[in-house]
Amino acid sequence: MGEFGWLWIEYVGKAPGVRMWPGEVTGQRYPFGADRRIGKVDIRDGLKFLTQRIGGGAERIWKLYRGTELDDET
Repeated sequence: MGEFGWLWIEYVGKAPGVRMWPGEVTGQRYPFGADRRIGKVDIRDGLKFLTQRIGGGAERIWKLYRGTELDDET
């Protein structure tokens, strides 16, 4: 996991709590939700996360995290 690098993303959806989101390429499961909005995903899974929309509509649920306070353990 992560041998090609990591991508920091932010969950901007509305699901409460935390749920496990599967990576399309690696199959890795990533914990995200209202209680855990920021984290890293394998860069190979990143494209699917960043293009995912709610119900196939226009409202996105992920964005690239551009913050400066990154914790490598997140």
